[in-house]
Amino acid sequence: MLGGSLDDLYASGGEKTQFLVPRDAATRILGTSGTPLDPFSVVPRNALRGPSIWFYDLSLAKRTPVAGRVNLSVELSAFNVFNRANFAAPIATLSDARFGRIVSTAAGTTPRQIQLSAKLSF
Repeated sequence: MLGGSLDDLYASGGEKTQFLVPRDAATRILGTSGTPLDPFSVVPRNALRGPSIWFYDLSLAKRTPVAGRVNLSVELSAFNVFNRANFAAPIATLSDARFGRIVSTAAGTTPRQIQLSAKLSF
């Protein structure tokens, strides 16, 4: 039987990397499984959520005629404009001592990157 709700597992305040409550508190909240051989008896698949991922990209482009059929194109692109850290999901394995802790950033997210390009076409 569950001793509490899954919503009780989310940490509030405290350390920023501890997204879920520590393992000891989670074990107390969840209790023990009625059938220990069933891996989904306590927590169903996809029951926990992680921190949200937000990133904004910005691009500015300008095309200017220089002379006749010659054009100059200038483009400024900025990726992750607000330089927000996007964290990966916390460790959700109850037997791991780091349960509930965020230990890395999300795959595919990068710090702010800015690039400037110019192209002369004729």
